[in-house]
Amino acid sequence: METAMVANSFLGFILPFLIFIITNVVLAYNSYRLTQTFFYSDRTSERCMTIFLLMIAQIILFETMAGLLTLLTFSVIVAEVVVAFILIFLVTRPKTKSQSESSFAEELGLYLHNLSELATSSVWAKFATGFFGFFCLSFLVLNAQTPPFHDDIVNYHFPLVSAIYQTHSLLYYHTMTPNELFYYPFNGVLFALWGMLPLGSDFLARYFQAPFGFLIILTFYALLRKLGVEGKRAYLFSFLPLAFPWIMMRSLLNRGVDEVFTYAIIALAYYLLVYHERPRYSSLMLVGISAGLFLGSKYLAMPFGAGFILAGLYLFLTLRAKNRVSPVQKTRVPGLVVTIFIVAGGALIWGGFVYIRNWIAEGSPLFPFSIPIIGQLEATEAQPAQIPQLFYRIRDWWQGASPPKFMILILSASVLLAAASIFKKAWRDQDPTPRRALAWCVLGMVAVYSVYPLMSHSRYILGILFIALAVGLSAWEGSSWLSRKSFGVVYVLGCCVLFLLNFRYPTFQFYEFYPSTMLFKSLIGGALIFSLIMIFRLRFFWRCWERLPVAMRLCGFLLILILVGLTLNFRPFRLYPDERTEYYNQYFHPIYGWLEQHSRSAGKHILNLDLITDNYLINGSRLQNQLYRLSSYDDNPYCETGFKEYVRQHRIDWILYRPFKVKNRRDIFAVKKGYHDSRELDFTGSYYPPVIDWMRDDPQNFKLISQIEDACIYQVLPNVLADKK
Repeated sequence: METAMVANSFLGFILPFLIFIITNVVLAYNSYRLTQTFFYSDRTSERCMTIFLLMIAQIILFETMAGLLTLLTFSVIVAEVVVAFILIFLVTRPKTKSQSESSFAEELGLYLHNLSELATSSVWAKFATGFFGFFCLSFLVLNAQTPPFHDDIVNYHFPLVSAIYQTHSLLYYHTMTPNELFYYPFNGVLFALWGMLPLGSDFLARYFQAPFGFLIILTFYALLRKLGVEGKRAYLFSFLPLAFPWIMMRSLLNRGVDEVFTYAIIALAYYLLVYHERPRYSSLMLVGISAGLFLGSKYLAMPFGAGFILAGLYLFLTLRAKNRVSPVQKTRVPGLVVTIFIVAGGALIWGGFVYIRNWIAEGSPLFPFSIPIIGQLEATEAQPAQIPQLFYRIRDWWQGASPPKFMILILSASVLLAAASIFKKAWRDQDPTPRRALAWCVLGMVAVYSVYPLMSHSRYILGILFIALAVGLSAWEGSSWLSRKSFGVVYVLGCCVLFLLNFRYPTFQFYEFYPSTMLFKSLIGGALIFSLIMIFRLRFFWRCWERLPVAMRLCGFLLILILVGLTLNFRPFRLYPDERTEYYNQYFHPIYGWLEQHSRSAGKHILNLDLITDNYLINGSRLQNQLYRLSSYDDNPYCETGFKEYVRQHRIDWILYRPFKVKNRRDIFAVKKGYHDSRELDFTGSYYPPVIDWMRDDPQNFKLISQIEDACIYQVLPNVLADKK
């Protein structure tokens, strides 16, 4: 019996896993053919960046199309990828060999070869590669040992992903997510959904942010090269984002979607410079795709867009001026109307779906926020803009709160670097236009953010700082002090020290979620994996690899990828449900273990009465349970008859509640508003909404089936569901 279960588990894992890997390889091949045909560049880093951007664009487009038709399943996604492969293969005609075109396998080998050359170009390049490579691998091993647990993931992001997964739709999941999450831009979580679709679990989705840490490094390196920074120095500087707070830990330890937003900011800046270098329709299409990824990641993209509009206008006017006065540099610059149409079209396709849906459904693209210039939204209780973001932080500081150190440091450094770069003279034959355009972009984003009315974290503006750093490094590229060997020593050691200092802040400490034994395993695992990578990059290995035919290289690479993936993932996947349950019992609440144990064989419709706490943990290890929450914008479910009608309408099986801890008058206000509670409340302790009293006083319709510590679960009896058919 146990052997049969293992066999079923193996087949249930290996087939979706194989299809998932092949699907991603096909996506990469589609992107490669599109890049070679329409977006070819002599610069290797640009081709690599474009391939990744087009892969991201395909993922967003395929999931959006399927979600609009309420067909968002893994089989439909695979069908879309196959159809796209056939169409792209028939339409695209990559350059011939005489035009320096390389095959897919040769292109992949070229990227690995260039990376190897840069990583071994100097002793400090080797040290930086080893130091950050070791910690990156260690964090990935650490993430592999734990299920999703960070507040942002279990309360906001993964509940949205699981709701989309269960409804197969991007239109009808609002009853299954915490209140306003239905209305937020979701490009970031679509990549988690990409990892959740094949196995029906968060087993692979835990790593959805990891590629973006690497993409931030690649994009920052490409931006530096585009601005004229020498290759070896650009490689060293590309590790700078990893040394800053949030980037490495939040991406590799699965703590949010901030790295998607940071990558989108840098990528949009980069493709604006591509447009300046090659003012063609193809370049504008890349600008539109990156603008869509940027717009669809966070609402914060709306005010930040002012800086990119300023930079785009600066580059467009500069190109038009050169077109008039310089026959040597004369190019066919697309007109302003065509430029706006292509960029806006790309932005709407790849990032505008949520805004259009909200506008149609609720009357405002920014619902549930109330912004005066768009109009007061009477249907919501959203707070209108009172005072700017930066002033709000400084006012709190003046009143005794901790100073906004990171925010002030990031904004001040960005302004100083951008302003100095505008007035710095160009060195040798360097064109100062791209540098100055991005400098104006930085100043525009800082200015708008300083008066931005909604609260946000300092980590959201790291993209501004990275663009400012790239601009500043470009402005001083010809300086003698930048070329000294001592500068490399100071820079690399400074990055390492800055990174290690992150562990001193409470945000980055591991608390009880990572026992010492787990940390030790992660460090050992990171060291072993890094050692294997260094062994396999020996010249003997590369010589043997280069002698193989191209098709055999590609098949060998795919086979190695599949074998390694199966070896490392099958056993953890089989044990994952039990380990996940034990983890949540120990570090969150034993009620979640009870839910998992009693719903694994048959999923339930569960209504969570909590305002926002630990929503994703209710879904279960295989996403077998459907989560529902009462909306803050609808009064009807908060009366007894309306509540029963809600339970009947959504076929609720169980109702879960973990008491909210009331500590002060602000908490009393929050629960009265959140639960539409008209009772007089003046106490501290556990808060129970009126619905608990209704169920306790109605044993014919509701039955208490579990009470663990302060949490309780009520079963909805058939009387409620049978009433009023």
